[in-house]
Amino acid sequence: MKLKKILAALLLVAMVFSCVGVTACAETTAETAPNSAISVNDAVAPQYLYDYNEWIRLDITGTYAEYSAGCFAGTGIEKIQIGLTLEKFWGLFIWTRKVDTINKTFYCSGSNQSISYDLAKSGLDTGTYRSVADFTVTLKDGRVEKFTRYSAEVKVP
Repeated sequence: MKLKKILAALLLVAMVFSCVGVTACAETTAETAPNSAISVNDAVAPQYLYDYNEWIRLDITGTYAEYSAGCFAGTGIEKIQIGLTLEKFWGLFIWTRKVDTINKTFYCSGSNQSISYDLAKSGLDTGTYRSVADFTVTLKDGRVEKFTRYSAEVKVP
């Protein structure tokens, strides 16, 4: 009986302390001082939201599609790779690739420049299409950012 009471007390202590969290205390420094001004660049956010001005488009005339993607390369960018493809809506949130992804790498000269990558496809079937661009941006300091952009959906009657 005495063993049961000891075991019950140990289980009670374990249950009580299992729902008590560990408190962390951070030191206040000049960078984290309360009421200090924080700019957008100090916040955690991908750089492409501010720097690249990327775009993608899809134009379909009859059964012929022209699709392209591009972006603005600033001074801190070493190279940009764009993978461009055309997808057809199959149904139930499923998109199938009508064209294999074609990658092209642009090496930046260090000055501000606009980059554009254009492709075309003929003989499209009836359905809904969109173009997809996968961007891989390598900065001069070695950081790499990857992101994907989708065009508006276009229907072929």
